[in-house]
Amino acid sequence: MRMRIQVGLGWGLSIMLFLVGCSSTGRLPLNIPLGESKPIPPRVVSMGDVLGVGFFLNPKLPVGHYKIGVGDLLKVDVAEHPELSRDDVSVLPDGRISLTLIGSFPVVGKTVDEVSTEVANLYMTRRIKDVKVMVAVIRAQQRVKLLTDPEARGVGSTKLEFRIYDEPFLELPFIGAVAVGRPLSEVRRDIREAYEREFGEQLKVTVNLISRVQENIFVLGEVKKPGGYPIPSGQIPMVNAIATAGGFEDSALREEVLVIRFQDDGSYVYWTVNLDDPVLPAGPQPAFPLKGNDVVFVPKTTIAKVDVFVDQYIRKVIPFVPSGGIFYALPTN
Repeated sequence: MRMRIQVGLGWGLSIMLFLVGCSSTGRLPLNIPLGESKPIPPRVVSMGDVLGVGFFLNPKLPVGHYKIGVGDLLKVDVAEHPELSRDDVSVLPDGRISLTLIGSFPVVGKTVDEVSTEVANLYMTRRIKDVKVMVAVIRAQQRVKLLTDPEARGVGSTKLEFRIYDEPFLELPFIGAVAVGRPLSEVRRDIREAYEREFGEQLKVTVNLISRVQENIFVLGEVKKPGGYPIPSGQIPMVNAIATAGGFEDSALREEVLVIRFQDDGSYVYWTVNLDDPVLPAGPQPAFPLKGNDVVFVPKTTIAKVDVFVDQYIRKVIPFVPSGGIFYALPTN
């Protein structure tokens, strides 16, 4: 048996390799790349998924570690200098406050202990000796309140839900865009780190997947019930997929069933698989594991140019935009 492997790219480059096989059963050899059953990598967070992000004040945060933000109302107590003390110092939109003899200086992102020390040092440069300063937060910043207080943001839950409409980014309040299209563990880590950079230790953030778009495989061409079918278990053997679609039509070219698998970057790989047996036998080939968004196409006749076929037909039926592919042809003789 001679097995042909053709590697084709979207810009027309192709490489032909000829290998000698050792099986005459027509089943898929176990050493063909991607043809063998392998652990499926974690599904990525993608378009249509819904993330739940919860925000909670850190109950263990020491008072002195609170980071001051825009909109905070501060009390500045200068011991033995009531003329310098203030009960209502507002943090302005530019992140600064203004104090007697000192003037305006930035405080956003600093802890109350850091601001207390800075104010004391500034007064000492004004020749006020042995000054002791204590800064306290009278009203916490509105940004934290909006995240942690359901009433402040007009919803009845401490958790906000975000649906991903446009990959590859998800916009979140106060931290901007976070890249998705990656496993949930990576997205969760980056969201938590971004909020920690913005708010320090005062917030505890949880990130969970609330709902996920159902993955499907697509069985098209010469089958009795072509269409998309859900795969709740994450993968399905090819024989099951064909059966789910009602089985072959009499016109089906069973020895050249085309399987197309799209990659995260829009490229794809494809195989032709021979299922021309009166009864599908057990073994690697009919159990060829299909994954979410795989396309099985059963043709009437040989597809001479798969890249052209994918571009002119599959792209109009399935919502993918492939850019190229790899082809494995597995004839039985």
